Amino acid sequence: MSLRILPKEVALMPMIVRLFAFLCLALPGITLAQTSFVETHSGNIASDPQYDLYTVPITAGTSVTSTLVCDLDGVSRPLDPILSVFFPGSDASDIANADVYDDDGFGTDDNPLGVDCDAFESSRVIFVAPVTGSYVFRADGFGSSTGPYTLTIRGTPPAPAPVPALGVPALVLLAAGVGLLARRRRRPGA
Repeated sequence: MSLRILPKEVALMPMIVRLFAFLCLALPGITLAQTSFVETHSGNIASDPQYDLYTVPITAGTSVTSTLVCDLDGVSRPLDPILSVFFPGSDASDIANADVYDDDGFGTDDNPLGVDCDAFESSRVIFVAPVTGSYVFRADGFGSSTGPYTLTIRGTPPAPAPVPALGVPALVLLAAGVGLLARRRRRPGA
């Protein structure tokens, strides 16, 4: 069975398109839900001046939790990790420019899931992204601290805005559009 479009229906298409456009404008709060994300990166700070940068696109309003955990090098956990985050437009070459910073804030005394390094603790930052853009996460060691690490970045976007109810003016316009549509269908000889 195939669908046949009759001349009457073809004539109604512009009205249907206008009605659809109206509904889209009348319901501006409709958005597609964004999904949470998790990124995990492993690395090794091998010398004092080294740091590693990871760029992540983040939407405004996203709640972000990131940890920089010292890993075993086969014998111990030598790295004293420093985690810095630079918002879009910030210079990541110097931790003095960091918008969010942590050193030793994710040990077992801070959080049951925290990780203690040899003489220090891992790092954790929590923030809500103020703007949409590219955020830079900097994995670093304090002083001359070196060793392997794991950087985890978790993001949970804000809940989508509720869809607004159609107000009285929108319902009146919708009813008028349906009325015009019905009147066109009843016209003799059409």
